[in-house]
Amino acid sequence: MPFDFSVDHDRHCVTVTARDPLSVDDVLAVIDRQAAQAWTYPVIHDARATAWTPNAGEVVRVLSYIRNTSRRLGVARGPVAFVTS
Repeated sequence: MPFDFSVDHDRHCVTVTARDPLSVDDVLAVIDRQAAQAWTYPVIHDARATAWTPNAGEVVRVLSYIRNTSRRLGVARGPVAFVTS
């Protein structure tokens, strides 16, 4: 998987570092991982090591997946920040 995924339960935060090659399916997999471990925690996504730019359809797919995951879990996802080059 093209992600390093770290959960800090003491600080209640998640750090995700992406690297190429990356696909929308990889993004959905990391969302599932967050849902299983720390859905309500704030997340920092470090995307500086990837050149992947999702197209409009992929953005809609990811956002719909997040919305549906929040509904399934019954809680909102925590805040999200992206670091890009």
